[in-house]
Amino acid sequence: MTLIKTFRLWIVAIVVAAVLGGCATTPMPMQDILPGDLFEPGGEALSTAQLTERVRSTAYVLLGEGHTVACDHRVQADILAALADVGLVSALGLEMVPMDKQPVLDRFNAGEINVDDLGKELDWKAIWGHSYAGYAPVFREAAERGVPLFALNVPKRVVRAVSANGLDGVEEADRQYLPSRIIPPTDDQVDSLHEEFERHQGMMTERKIKDEEERFLLIQSLWDTIMAENAVAVRGRLGGTMLILAGSGHVEYSWGIPHRLHALDADAGVLTIMPWRGLDDVDAEAGDLFFYCALTHSSRLGFTLEQFPGYAEVVAVAPETKAAKAGFMPGDRIETVQGMEAEDLWVLHKAAIQAKKDGVPLNFVVLRGEERVSLSLPLSHGKPEGE
Repeated sequence: MTLIKTFRLWIVAIVVAAVLGGCATTPMPMQDILPGDLFEPGGEALSTAQLTERVRSTAYVLLGEGHTVACDHRVQADILAALADVGLVSALGLEMVPMDKQPVLDRFNAGEINVDDLGKELDWKAIWGHSYAGYAPVFREAAERGVPLFALNVPKRVVRAVSANGLDGVEEADRQYLPSRIIPPTDDQVDSLHEEFERHQGMMTERKIKDEEERFLLIQSLWDTIMAENAVAVRGRLGGTMLILAGSGHVEYSWGIPHRLHALDADAGVLTIMPWRGLDDVDAEAGDLFFYCALTHSSRLGFTLEQFPGYAEVVAVAPETKAAKAGFMPGDRIETVQGMEAEDLWVLHKAAIQAKKDGVPLNFVVLRGEERVSLSLPLSHGKPEGE
């Protein structure tokens, strides 16, 4: 179903693997897919009516997201509205909000706080950091349809305490935010998290890598378990279907939160809906359903990048930002950053972190039409601005 009618289309034509015989519907040509379109793992388009029928027998619907991808949030808002309009959503659970902010959400649910003020009341920048504007459409749809919001995550101070000293390092007053037990990951998720850890360990200062990896796995399990436990508690009170917004890493392959939901609420149906970026064939095992949104990233430096196969392109530049002052223009195709081929957004992320560490500007070569242009972005101290 087309959930977003006006979102600009940047699409790469990729043919999905042939669909198994006997399917009742025909796979749609992936070059014809629009941002927000929902589809089955085999490529069959999914209508609003078909989605609602899938959800009727489901206790938990998890919507994976890229936190900085505005299209993902627009899809979340549209799915929420479509399901709520037929009475299928009892609550909306949020990875983004820690449990100690539930009193603020309670005031929002009661109509005492409006959408425009919710970010300020939550201290959104401190608790989450990613743009509140991206999530506002979701919260507006929830408010208009009377769907209450619930905080699922642990406060950052608890995560910092566990990171530094394990579970024993959590203050007594904060132990209320720990799950009753931490459910370990599946073997497949352990392998995936190990790969993710190895991608980051080269950026670390000298540490005991083995201890750090064990702590990394503990924190991931803490996040996934507490979010599942809180979701089960909310649904236990309200019944119906609970919609959960979380990063794709907490949803994909039914690891993360779904694995813990199955452990805590064994008989409940769980449906996962994942974004597909159009860069590779659809990985049918990654989700139960998919929606198309191109991979974009809005950087603190002031530009928005979109990922294409083998390169990234600047699609927007905010005025009076570092990117604008450095001379970036929409349409610039990034060829290299710090001398590395900019084949994906991860390369830019690594380059930004290393440049911050070295105290040097971030240097780019971009292709502008047929001309190659060198551009330099100074970086300030603090959190990597390329994130």
